[in-house]
Amino acid sequence: MKNIISASSLKESFDDIILFDARNNFMSKEEGQKKYADSHIKNAFHLDLNLHLTSKIETHGGRDPLPEDMKSFILRLEECGVKQNSKIVIYDEDMMYASRVWWMCKYIGIENVKILNGGINAWIKEGYGLDSDTAISKNKGSIESNIKSDMRVDINFIKENMNNIEILLMDCRSESRYKGLNEPIDKKSGHIPNAKNYFCSDALDELRMFKSESLLKEHFKDVDKYKRIICYCGSGISANINILALDEIGIKASLYVGSFSDYITYTDLEIIKEI
Repeated sequence: MKNIISASSLKESFDDIILFDARNNFMSKEEGQKKYADSHIKNAFHLDLNLHLTSKIETHGGRDPLPEDMKSFILRLEECGVKQNSKIVIYDEDMMYASRVWWMCKYIGIENVKILNGGINAWIKEGYGLDSDTAISKNKGSIESNIKSDMRVDINFIKENMNNIEILLMDCRSESRYKGLNEPIDKKSGHIPNAKNYFCSDALDELRMFKSESLLKEHFKDVDKYKRIICYCGSGISANINILALDEIGIKASLYVGSFSDYITYTDLEIIKEI
C-alpha cells in the first residue's frame, strides 16, 4: 500500500525515516503532549494539533483551520530535520490525526510520506518497545513549499457546486451526525445539501487499520462516476482518512478544510436534516 506502512516494515527501515507522533485530541488539548511525554516510539517527534497543525479560530474557517501560509507546520518539520526528499512516517492511535498530517505533507509538496497502519497500538501488538526521551534532531531541515492548491476547496467552491451532479460532496462523519440525529461538537446539526455519507471509520477495520485494497474498492465502488470528489467532516481532520483510502485505490479527492464547522457559520446556507 503506497501510503501505509506496517509496524514490521517500519521496524526494518527505522533508521531511514523521520518519525512523527501525531496523537492528539481536539476535545482535550494537552492529551497528545501528555501521551508523548509518557511513552512513544523511539526517535519520534511530536506534532501538536494546536501548535503545529492549526491556526487561530476566526469567524469563518472552521474549528481547525490550517496554519497561516502553513508556516508553523513547515517550521516544525524543519526543526525535526525534514527536507524535501525525506522519508516520513506518521502514527497516532486511530488514523485520524496521522491522516491529517499525511494530507498536510502532500499539500506542501512532500511526497515520500506514509502513516503507520494501526498506529502505535499495532507497534505495541508486534512486541516492539517504546521510549520516553524527547527526540532531538541532529540537523535542521529545509523545505521549499510547493502548495498544491487543487487538494483543497473553500466555502465559495461549495456554494457554487453543491448542486453540481458531477461533483460528489462526501460527508465523512457518522451517519447520526450526517442525518442530524446527533451533534456532539458543532452548534448546528445536519449536512450540506446533496452530500452523500461515507463514514470514515468504514474504511478501517476493528483494529483501526486500513482495510485491504479490494475491500476499499468495494466500499467506494460508486464514486468513480464523479468528475471530482470533495471530502468534508466536522473540522477537516477525520475526512483525511477517506482521502487517503481513496488515494490507495487510485482515486483523488480534495478536502473542504473548514468542513461542516465552517459551513454552518454562513447563516444563509441551507442545512439538510433527515429526521
